[in-house]
Amino acid sequence: MAITITLRRGVDDRGEAWLNGEVLASFEPDALLIDQPLFSQRILPADPVAYGQRLFAALGGDSLRASLARLPLAPQMESLIAIQTDAAELAAIPWEYLHDGDDYLIFKYLFVREVPNAPLPEPPDPTVPWRMVVMGSDPLVQEVYDPKTGFVVAYAPLERLHVVRELDQLRDDLVGQQSPAPIRWHRIAPTRQALIDDLATVEPLLFHYTGHGDVADGVPVLCFDDGTGCMDARPVADLAADLRGLTYFAFLNACRTADSREPGANLALALVRHGIPAVLGTQYKVLDDAAAPFARTFYRFLAAGQHPAQALYRARLQLKNQFRSAPREWAIPVLYLAQGYAWQVQRPVLAAPLPPIEPREPRVEQLRAPEHTFVGRDKELLELARLFINHHERIVTLRGAGGMGKTALVQALAQRLRFFFDQGIVAVSLFLPGEDAPLRAATVRRNLADRLAITHPAFDQPDAAEAQELVLAEALRARPRLLLIWDNYETVLWRLNPNDPEAGGVRFEPEQRLEAAAVQRLVRLLADKGVHLLFTTRQSPVGLPGEYAYPPAERGSQLGGLAPLDSVRLLRERVGQRMPSTAFLEQLAEAVGHSPLALNLAAARWARGQDDEATFLADLGEQLRQANDAAPQMYQQSSLAINVRLSLNALPADLRTDLLALTIIANPVIVPLHGAVIWGLSEETDEVMRYLDDQAHTRLELLNQASLLQGQGYDEQRNRATTYSVQPVIATVLRQLADEQALDEPRARYARWADQVVSRAYNNEQGIDASPEVATSTKFYLADLAIAIPYLPPERRGWAAWRAAWVFERLGQPEQAQQSIELAVATATETENQELLSRVYHQQATLLETRGDLGGAMGLYEQSLAIKESLGDVRGKSATLHEMAGVLETRGDLGGAMGLYEQSLAIKESLGDVRGKSATLH
Repeated sequence: MAITITLRRGVDDRGEAWLNGEVLASFEPDALLIDQPLFSQRILPADPVAYGQRLFAALGGDSLRASLARLPLAPQMESLIAIQTDAAELAAIPWEYLHDGDDYLIFKYLFVREVPNAPLPEPPDPTVPWRMVVMGSDPLVQEVYDPKTGFVVAYAPLERLHVVRELDQLRDDLVGQQSPAPIRWHRIAPTRQALIDDLATVEPLLFHYTGHGDVADGVPVLCFDDGTGCMDARPVADLAADLRGLTYFAFLNACRTADSREPGANLALALVRHGIPAVLGTQYKVLDDAAAPFARTFYRFLAAGQHPAQALYRARLQLKNQFRSAPREWAIPVLYLAQGYAWQVQRPVLAAPLPPIEPREPRVEQLRAPEHTFVGRDKELLELARLFINHHERIVTLRGAGGMGKTALVQALAQRLRFFFDQGIVAVSLFLPGEDAPLRAATVRRNLADRLAITHPAFDQPDAAEAQELVLAEALRARPRLLLIWDNYETVLWRLNPNDPEAGGVRFEPEQRLEAAAVQRLVRLLADKGVHLLFTTRQSPVGLPGEYAYPPAERGSQLGGLAPLDSVRLLRERVGQRMPSTAFLEQLAEAVGHSPLALNLAAARWARGQDDEATFLADLGEQLRQANDAAPQMYQQSSLAINVRLSLNALPADLRTDLLALTIIANPVIVPLHGAVIWGLSEETDEVMRYLDDQAHTRLELLNQASLLQGQGYDEQRNRATTYSVQPVIATVLRQLADEQALDEPRARYARWADQVVSRAYNNEQGIDASPEVATSTKFYLADLAIAIPYLPPERRGWAAWRAAWVFERLGQPEQAQQSIELAVATATETENQELLSRVYHQQATLLETRGDLGGAMGLYEQSLAIKESLGDVRGKSATLHEMAGVLETRGDLGGAMGLYEQSLAIKESLGDVRGKSATLH
């Protein structure tokens, strides 16, 4: 049966270990506290095994061994060893290191700390599930006070944690269990206010905290967030008041929440004394790589109906397996239980996993800023959050030069604002990849509607701009707690004001100004409806009433570079195995103006180069001096553009050519197939073209390592990104350089591939109507089709555009369908291809019929019919007659419709077209 070892203070402040009313041994507590593996006062901490054997001797040695011999082995509940004490100094000793000479006791028995005289809650209703209230706290800064005045004088940065990723993995594992877990996931904001407000439920609570823990003036605290990113340290009394009476178990997955150095700073112990009957804490700093897998294993077994002590035993085994050579880590978790507390297994009847309760995850995938390169910006994140939360700003515009990290900044901000904007955060990118890609307001409206999951008949009408705008405005007005992010808004502003110096002298067609004006009209309408808007742009503000431009004028109105220390940290993370001096990194950061993009480019060049520090800096400095020289016009370019060119020139010639060829890709997400197509990496077998995606993937990853592409996603097995994108500033420089070389062959390959995609999608037996897989794949490549098909030679272009119009319409892109129809008409007219023109008129009529323009549809059907009659296309004539009959039927002209159906039927009978005859008779 389980045993309880009671620790008491004896004579001369020695500790005594009692078992079954008898003293097992006495020991010197101070010696065990001073010389230990965690908080050692020696240069070299105590060896965990030797220390554990000292602990074993302190508790009686052979006498204890004899008592343990009567216990079964873990995970049986009868194997439980409970260490019980009222004395904080004795509880501070890390007894989890107990070692009997063969192994640590924590791997042979269940091992807990027992707290006497702690209040016990009433048992919960066993028929309801647990509600697991989850809080992930990762504040940016903590306030620094003047000791004389008590006023805040500065902010000190805090170490960043990966709490979002850790909790997402824990949620997915819990929800994805084969048998539905009797646990309802409920993620709340990392604030004291949320802890007060969001615990109203009849379900018994499990509280899980991931974040910073600390000790302040000898008092244990959890480091909450004030909602904007500033630390709000809360003592145990506050936490206990919030949780008491509702919570049956707390997991404090943070550093020092069961502190073994300061006896009075044990948060886990204090919570049990305040009425939380079971608390799992940590005696020391937790390794980032250990926290998440340890928690996942623990909750898997807890959800399976095991006691917390049994779940802890399993999680320790996982920890030991992961960190086999780090025994000090194995004993850091510690479980405190109130004496007499009987854990109750919840057994609700569940047919399916309980849906998680949490705010919507920000839909910011269009921003495509790599998270691993985001460093610093604590001040900016804090100030931007406070603009929305504390100052109630509705419209904020973040301005800064290209490459300063605006997109990455708002992407990080979105994660921090997800609890405040609990109706969602949605980002739309206006960056236009590819060659001369036009801005189209209809596409912007459709993109926004898709991201907001809005379906409305107005979006089937490409020309119904006003109706679409009103639908979007009303939908967003109904979601006052939603934030809409517009990234790269300079795309609109440059077209509205082509004289903007940031536009680089690019001249836009008048129709592009009209398209930009339509987007600006939509944005102004949304602002008038009270929608929260966040813009990123280069220099000019958007020009909306009530707009707050950040940074403010007194700070230069432009987002500056990183702080010097953050610049050095970013360079350190990116320079690979070449370890430069700190002085070199500081000079390099200063030379490139602390621009995050320039820093990444320079770091990648250094990592892959051979120059010494002095040579590297001298070459960079010479290039920058020439760029700032007023004489040679060719060097009138920014420091960032120089760094892009230097990184490009550092590539092997073939890889440089490959990168420039990527500038024709119109899809914002570049996948290996794109590279294989553009670069001609293919082979033909049995008349089937097979693209060598893996070879292309290798080359894309090399460009990513040079920081000339941005990698998204991560393939752990292959150690590479899964998809890629081009940063807008880099894209601009590459386009300028790409104009200097012939890209005709890559364009031709791109076009041929697009033709293949359209032909496959159009296929009756294997196309998008027959295969969901083909439909999904084709939808991903729609952006490519719109740009690539015009590169085809005229004899193929018209037919491909005609098929593409049908594909676009079927996949919900009527505006793109209309553009493809117009291209097909123009090409058919140019080539005088009457057969194609007939089919295009027929397809165009079908589109108009779908949109309710029956008069326009009938006119085009008649033109198509006339051409088919002149060509002797009997089958085509039958099909057009059938469609014309449908128009008359819709108009109510049943007699006319019947006459056309009869003509169509007669032709089909003469052709022996059984399937067509059946359709007409139907």
